Order: sequence, then structure tokens, then C-alpha cells
Amino acid sequence: MSEVLEKLKDLELPQEERNRLDFQYHRMIADASGNALLAMLIEAMRQVITAQIELSSESEGAILDGVLQHGYIISALEQHDVEMAGHYMMNHITNSKKFFLMNAERKPRTSVES
Repeated sequence: MSEVLEKLKDLELPQEERNRLDFQYHRMIADASGNALLAMLIEAMRQVITAQIELSSESEGAILDGVLQHGYIISALEQHDVEMAGHYMMNHITNSKKFFLMNAERKPRTSVES
């Protein structure tokens, strides 16, 4: 996970590669949980998660915030601190949602989305 995180720190990373690596990170977390259902759910939601990552990344500071949050999660997992890992995961979800909504509100809706 740390290797993927190091690559995600590159702010010049092309968006397609960022999406791939960010999803890979989330999949690794799901696999590490030992919960087969979670791993299947993450995989089934690949397109939704990738679209959310891409849209969230358009906000200033979102990439650095995501990398920072991912680092906190990895650190807590390495220390086997389940409570802290859960805390950081919830922070990450909250922050990601905030960045996603900021950009979603700015995007015009198409007739298909209405």
C-alpha cells in the first residue's frame, strides 16, 4: 500500500493513472480487511468509485488531502489500531464527499442525468 501511496503523491500524475492507483489502494484496503464481501463490493463499484475519485480530484487541495488521509489509514493499520483506522477512514469518506459535492454542483447536468 505504501508503494501505491508514494506514486499518488506525484501531483503531475496523469488523471487516468491517478484513478487506477487510487482505486488500487482502495481495493488493497478491502483485501487487507479479510472481508470477501467488502472486496467484492469495492470491485463491483469500480466505475462509481473511479468517477468519484476523478471528480473529487478537481478541487484544489483534494489530491494532497487524499494522500494525507491514505497515509493516516496505512499508519493506523500498520499499528494494528482498528479504532484509529476506522476514524481515519470516516474522515477520508467525509472529506472525499465534500470535494465531490463541491465539483458535482459546478458541473452542468445533461438531459440524461435530469
